[in-house]
Amino acid sequence: MMRIQRVQNKILRVITDAPWFARNDEIHQYLEMPTVFEEIRFGRFCKKHKERLAKHPNRLASSLLVAPRMKRLKRADVLDN
Repeated sequence: MMRIQRVQNKILRVITDAPWFARNDEIHQYLEMPTVFEEIRFGRFCKKHKERLAKHPNRLASSLLVAPRMKRLKRADVLDN
């Protein structure tokens, strides 16, 4: 996904002939162009994918909707290696 975003940023820079100091998010705002992440996350693709997973006959596929519990690995002591 990041690779696609980099390509999109480069293409938008070429199209707008933006200077090197212009930030990518400023270019996206100016052109009213969503980023790849915004399009996937908040667009229709994410919703359709979740709907398909919820209706999937395979238990493993439908279990992907449940977020795994985050496990934090913590050192016992600062000086431990």
